[in-house]
Amino acid sequence: MSPVSNKTFPSQVLRSPEIEISLTELHAYLGQGLYYDAPTNQEIAALAAEIARDGQREPIHVLPAGNAAGLPPNTVLDGHSRIAAIRQLNRTTIRAVVRDDLRTATPEEIEKVFLGFNLVRRQLHPLDRAAIVLRRHLLQIGMPGGLRRGSRGEMAARKIVGDALDVSGRHLLRLYRILLLPRPVQRAVRDGHLKMTDAEKLDSLEPRTIEELGRKIAACPEPEDIRGVVAAYLASPERTEHRTPRETFARFTFSLANALPHVERQLDEITETMVLPHRSTLKRAGTAIRALLRKIRTRRRS
Repeated sequence: MSPVSNKTFPSQVLRSPEIEISLTELHAYLGQGLYYDAPTNQEIAALAAEIARDGQREPIHVLPAGNAAGLPPNTVLDGHSRIAAIRQLNRTTIRAVVRDDLRTATPEEIEKVFLGFNLVRRQLHPLDRAAIVLRRHLLQIGMPGGLRRGSRGEMAARKIVGDALDVSGRHLLRLYRILLLPRPVQRAVRDGHLKMTDAEKLDSLEPRTIEELGRKIAACPEPEDIRGVVAAYLASPERTEHRTPRETFARFTFSLANALPHVERQLDEITETMVLPHRSTLKRAGTAIRALLRKIRTRRRS
């Protein structure tokens, strides 16, 4: 993650006067954790030292009470890291601008303002920057739910992302496909836990399956588990051609025969946290294997 700055950029709209707000009255914006990782302890400590030395250079930005979007009063649009640093300094208040100009703004308009702050301030990973550029474009054109695949609107959105990141061609197409996946999948690619080529293949799955995969990746206790979870989905029947029962059973037993020796050899080293994300899959496998073994016993009795 890039260093956290004590400096923000001025908004393009007129601002209200600055006031002091109690830290207990502040509310984090709901999209903060979706688009940005929390700063590390080291980054917060460095920012706290800077504020202690130079003072709070810029106020945070918060929403007014009674805003039309229905968000809590003093919802923070900009300044989450500065708040953490002020808390570390054991201070109880922080300088803030109450954005009265956003009192009648829609949730989409507020989200666009929120994304604009960090887009210009941070040295973002290209994938994070691309996600913000795309989201701001969708909000700008009034399509927060996304665009129809293959439409002219989607082609225009892809070009906007490409221009913002100075990429084109195959790389842009791959990047755009990943932007359509859930944020946990995007973060796995960004952090090196999942290859971009593997993530791109997930685009062929059904939307409901992709959302389910995103939840499983978010729940993975260890980053090393992510590739295994994705590999299982990529090998799912949803991505394969129709097979005869003989072919299906042959692939199943072949996979077991290759994996079982390794599992048996390392069984004692496999921990509960490794097993938990795959519990439902293991139960399904157990049910299928018991059903297959019953076929043998039934035939012998007859």
